[in-house]
Amino acid sequence: MKRLVVLLLLLLNSAFAQYTLQSTRVGDRTFQSISYYGIGFIRAEFLSPYFLVSVDSRSVRVSYGPNSLTLPIENSPERGIYQSYYVEVNNEVRTGFPAIVVNRGIFVPVQAVAEALKINLSGNTMVIPTARLGNVASKTDAKYDRLVFELDQNVVIEDQSTSKNIKLVVRNAWGKSTTYTTTGKYLPKVKAEVVGKDLVFTAPLPKASGYQFFFTPLSDRKARLVLDAGSQFTPKQTVLEERILKPVIVLDAGHGGNDTGGTKGVTEKDLTLEVVRKMGQALSKAGWTVKYTRTSDTAVSLANRAALARSSDAFVSIHLGYGLGASQSGVVLSYPSGDEHLEYIRQVRGETQPSLGVSSNEQIKTFAQTVQKELSRVKVTAKLRPTRDLYLLSEAPKAAMMVELGFPENPQDLVLLKDPTHLDALALALARGITVYLTPKDQKTAQTPKKDAKP
Repeated sequence: MKRLVVLLLLLLNSAFAQYTLQSTRVGDRTFQSISYYGIGFIRAEFLSPYFLVSVDSRSVRVSYGPNSLTLPIENSPERGIYQSYYVEVNNEVRTGFPAIVVNRGIFVPVQAVAEALKINLSGNTMVIPTARLGNVASKTDAKYDRLVFELDQNVVIEDQSTSKNIKLVVRNAWGKSTTYTTTGKYLPKVKAEVVGKDLVFTAPLPKASGYQFFFTPLSDRKARLVLDAGSQFTPKQTVLEERILKPVIVLDAGHGGNDTGGTKGVTEKDLTLEVVRKMGQALSKAGWTVKYTRTSDTAVSLANRAALARSSDAFVSIHLGYGLGASQSGVVLSYPSGDEHLEYIRQVRGETQPSLGVSSNEQIKTFAQTVQKELSRVKVTAKLRPTRDLYLLSEAPKAAMMVELGFPENPQDLVLLKDPTHLDALALALARGITVYLTPKDQKTAQTPKKDAKP
């Protein structure tokens, strides 16, 4: 019935049939959301503090305890409203609204999420109950120790452990701040501490031992967290540690294939690929891990570019500037504006100041500012531009930037963009900027491309 009403609104093109900004409260936070033809949608990433949210090129999955909802992604919001789509609720296929792409963000239907995850939706408020810690039991063995924590609600657990310390963050949970002890040698002490709205468990890991944990929903609400540590679990660096200690650089050459980009004096798809190749050669020779969204004149979907962006520690997209006529000139560095907490990264790298990713509105500029400084060394003036409107930059989890190498509509810029020497200097300066940013001041993990080196 609701879909029929929406279809009538589309046909009538009434004033109601449009985007309307609104607010949706999730737990203790309020987020901006939208109403589209009367259907409430919220950006998927806003749900991540409370639910497990995973996004790939085709679908979004939101889960909470034993309940889950998987939605296809529809790039046309209007088509997403009036067509029927198959969605999956707890492995059962049904029809419903998909996730839609609005201003490069992925939005999910609020009511569908609440119903699938069995969350109380009161007006525009998702009521997320605070989980409370109940009984705690332990078991010791020659090969491993086990602690079992009982909770009265389903929860989301984030693993922030390192190779030396276990750290499990139970989101939106409460319990007594205390230290639990066992008679075992692998988990003799586990500290529980309330940090903000979360319950955090920490414990040191003895040498030559590893750990595992698993979360078992006992019913729609009650659940159990089981933590094991011992010699039978292989000690290893976590994936996150490996990524932090050996960053992955993703270079994105804009356009490609049938998508030529701008063609004013130069062909954008060819020039961006040329510069990306030069950057990649310089970075690879210096010992860095480099990935590319494309290495030839081929079309690459936005979804595939986004997937690579999500795997990056530094993401740089190369383009030319168009649309402003001859009045605009020079290099423009666009960077995402927002906040990201980096305490864990600091701990892994042993740093007092973060040098990877973003921790505040000021820190987020560091990557672009570092590249800007390196460009100035080769007499190139670059402007900084904060933005929230570039989808690929918002998908990159850490350092990200779009570089517009110049504006072909400006005669002076066009001359420079046709000069191989200028392009070589740009590529090397950009590579040096990435390197300087990713290298901790007290730890040289890779060499810096030399100023006089040829890419």
